[in-house]
Amino acid sequence: MENTLVNILSTDANLSLATEKIIQPGYQRSAVGTGIFHLGVGAFHRAHQAVYYDDLLRYPDQLAWGLCGADILPAAKDLHADLQSQDCLYTVLSRDSEREEVRVIGSIKELLFKSDSSLAILRKMSQPEIKIVSMTITEGGYLFDDQSRSVKTSDLNFLHDLAHPEDPKTAFGFIVEALRLRKEAGVAPFTVLSCDNLQHNGDIAREVTVTLARGISPSLANWIESEVTFPNSVVDRITPVTKESDSNYLREKYQIADLRPVVPETFRQWVIEDHFCNGRPALERVGVQMVDDVLAYEQAKLRILNAGHSALGYVGSLRGYQTVGQVIQDPLFEKYLRITIDLEIKPYLKNMEGLDLDDYRNQVIKRFKNPNIQDQLSRICMDGSAKIPKFVLPSLEIAVAEQSQIEGLSLIIASWIVYLKGFDQKGKKIIINDPNANSLQELARAGVNNFINQDLFPKSLKTSGVFKEQVQKYVVSLEMAGVKATLERFNKIHDHFM
Repeated sequence: MENTLVNILSTDANLSLATEKIIQPGYQRSAVGTGIFHLGVGAFHRAHQAVYYDDLLRYPDQLAWGLCGADILPAAKDLHADLQSQDCLYTVLSRDSEREEVRVIGSIKELLFKSDSSLAILRKMSQPEIKIVSMTITEGGYLFDDQSRSVKTSDLNFLHDLAHPEDPKTAFGFIVEALRLRKEAGVAPFTVLSCDNLQHNGDIAREVTVTLARGISPSLANWIESEVTFPNSVVDRITPVTKESDSNYLREKYQIADLRPVVPETFRQWVIEDHFCNGRPALERVGVQMVDDVLAYEQAKLRILNAGHSALGYVGSLRGYQTVGQVIQDPLFEKYLRITIDLEIKPYLKNMEGLDLDDYRNQVIKRFKNPNIQDQLSRICMDGSAKIPKFVLPSLEIAVAEQSQIEGLSLIIASWIVYLKGFDQKGKKIIINDPNANSLQELARAGVNNFINQDLFPKSLKTSGVFKEQVQKYVVSLEMAGVKATLERFNKIHDHFM
């Protein structure tokens, strides 16, 4: 029985062993090309973009748009070995309170892993069939400083790629060298499509790429500026870390033994600026929103969903909860979140065709309540120094400038400060997962003024007495009265709102 389970995903031919409950690729994989090269074949990419492409490949005229996936970091070695053993096939198990779906994804046709040589990756990226290079490399892979809004030109990996462009270490080093090879060979450039959770992700990708290229060859940089496009995009699908129990569930209920399944929510969204320099797939056929400007979608996602995660994550962790679902099921927390979104975030966003902010807010809260997505607060709370400036501070800056209410947003900052001190309200130790953990903890213990005066905060917030007073008030309340009493007081003040 075990061998049968493993063999189902070992080759395309063996997919016929799967039960009819499992959705299989609706196309012949042998006919699929690799028009897209993707850097970063982690869980989110496999739960999001690869699923859209799997849908798209069901159209006979779209078979050129399969994926070649690649990773350049050593940590991905085992992932690649596991996927290679399954012929690049894997399962997506998506669940909510109403339905469950299991499907095998076949859109990844080829996988490349940087071991001793960069040559194979660069050779593939240079092929004319590659029309798009996309990436999910996390915020940290962008060599970009949020505070200064500039490229990290002193970063050691950036400097390495300047000195050794033929053997790059970064995603942007690979992009620049591949574009150089294409330019020299007279091959049209590819579109660079960022799929990471960054505001203006395409604009940032362009700036990093051009800056690196200019240090190598000014003429190459000029060619990239004039010929290569970098669409901004918004990607969204909550994808928790896959647990052993998820793999066991697939094995027991569906007779699938998968070394690398992904278990996202059923919801997914992808919004892309329709700005491609070398052709594009017809992604609008499978639900992708192709638009002229992603800004409104981008801001709604970052400031409602991502900031909502932060709002629940830190204060929920202090209360002793472990998952987003546990927090949002507590009426105190849901009311706090709704008030904060509706009074302090939503007024500074705009509705537009295809985006109703009230519907979006309700949808986000419903997604948080999904009982099958056990999204760990430890994941939500990690890298706060990168997330808070993008997700929370923009709304705070506007509200302070408008002299409007900032209590709910200030409570997020206060709960982050208390969280950084390293213990929940029962005295249980909290592990701080942040590249700047040591300095953040020192500042949190040094007091609110010291914490807010750090470079993470813009000048308008550093100089706002009202903001500092609100944060101080909630730090004291969380530490002296506790989470429950703090939220009860906050919600009571706004009883007229609900």
